[in-house]
Amino acid sequence: MSLHPKFQLTAAKAAFIGALIMSSMFASAGPYRDLQLALKSAKTPQQVIDAVTSERRLTSQPDIKRELDGLSDPETDRAATASDLRAMIDLGAMAEDRKPSPTSQSQAKKIKDSPLYSDQGIDRKKNWLGDALSRLKNLKLKDDTKPNLKSPDLSPVGEFVKLAIWILLVAAVLILLYYAIRYIDWRKALTRRTKALIEDDEPERTLDEWLELADQHAANGRYREAVRALYLACLLRFDENNVARFDRGETNWEHLARIMASPTKPEDVDFTEPTKRFDRIWYGFQTQGQPDVDLFRAWYKNLTEQLKVPH
Repeated sequence: MSLHPKFQLTAAKAAFIGALIMSSMFASAGPYRDLQLALKSAKTPQQVIDAVTSERRLTSQPDIKRELDGLSDPETDRAATASDLRAMIDLGAMAEDRKPSPTSQSQAKKIKDSPLYSDQGIDRKKNWLGDALSRLKNLKLKDDTKPNLKSPDLSPVGEFVKLAIWILLVAAVLILLYYAIRYIDWRKALTRRTKALIEDDEPERTLDEWLELADQHAANGRYREAVRALYLACLLRFDENNVARFDRGETNWEHLARIMASPTKPEDVDFTEPTKRFDRIWYGFQTQGQPDVDLFRAWYKNLTEQLKVPH
């Protein structure tokens, strides 16, 4: 599956994944697994962030700490941060789950204690590779004319075998890292699609239809949906006044960036606060009900008046 270039994994997160893979063979169930279970009940981005913050054993981990510290910036996309934290915890739990089971350890001990496993008086190496190298070193060249010829130095053969083993290990790690990155990028792509202001299967609506829909949602007590409809009406108002084109596949922050950078935007128009408030209400589920609807309706009316004034 090809992914949008906006969702390429950063070097810091790639290092985080690599460290998890290299440590997986020594890991045991611990804080990542516990937190992964706790996050199953988290329904909102804020609940995810609160759960991770409360896990003191992991907040000092550099990449998790970096994500949490970024929340101090009011413009940080909290939903994306929550998604990244979930992915990190999932990978950490995967690493912790890769441990030998008690059953396999018990079976290994029984085999070692068995008389069949012990040395029956034959002086040989326990390791097959060491045994093979030992046999190679003890070979004698059969030459009737030179019976005292010494065995050749086969140390280069041993070095070659070691190098081949290291190459195989590195290749295995790179393959695991590749699939881990694919997994993270896939998760981020799904998050990106769910954050688009309008879903692919949602019908096209005019500015007046969004305003009418906002009134219907507010009358039915669906205040979050009413706020979203009014916010979309504001974006369409910017479009109609040639400030910034409306793109149904973009997020609220992508629209804000284009609006604020538009050369046709009036200087006294600042759409940052409505965008922040919309982000908290729609993605963060932090709504105060009808007061939020009234505030966004006032913002829409004020924006309409500002865009009407010639500049």
